[in-house]
Amino acid sequence: MAFHFSMETLLRLRHSLERKERMVLEDLARRVAAVRAEIIELQDERRAALTLQTGALKSGLNASELHFAQACEATRETRLRRLTDQLVELEKQYRLQQVVFLEARQKREILENLRDRQATEYRREWDRREQQGVDDLFLMRAGKDWLGLKKTRGFSDDSDSSVSDLPGNPATVAGLPGNSLSK
Repeated sequence: MAFHFSMETLLRLRHSLERKERMVLEDLARRVAAVRAEIIELQDERRAALTLQTGALKSGLNASELHFAQACEATRETRLRRLTDQLVELEKQYRLQQVVFLEARQKREILENLRDRQATEYRREWDRREQQGVDDLFLMRAGKDWLGLKKTRGFSDDSDSSVSDLPGNPATVAGLPGNSLSK
């Protein structure tokens, strides 16, 4: 019978929740990167406008052009403040989402570790039963009742006797191929 983890459905749910939280985290990371790129672009735009305005002032600039340049700079400054505030808020959301994601991952890992431990214990028990079956088969093929053999051979119940104390070649008696097992 194959191993069955009784909480497999819950583990699949934990995988799904972790995937959802990771997608939200990745979306926030993309949004943070986009706002940072927009801030850098705006700062470059401000530097270019300042360089252009400095050149225009040297060659002579009338009042209306100067007023327009100042209005554009005020707009850029307002936009920069808005983007900076948005970046601060997004980074805060990102940090909170990281905590949520890590909690979801931890819950999934706990269930996976539990499943792995149960599977290991199942395999260990399966191997033990299989070995017990092989041992029983060996004793049946030997045609001996182990308890009866111990009594007729004079072994005491507290002795450290083993299957190797049986008469004859154990591999041959069990019908196994290969050389005899050595003591």
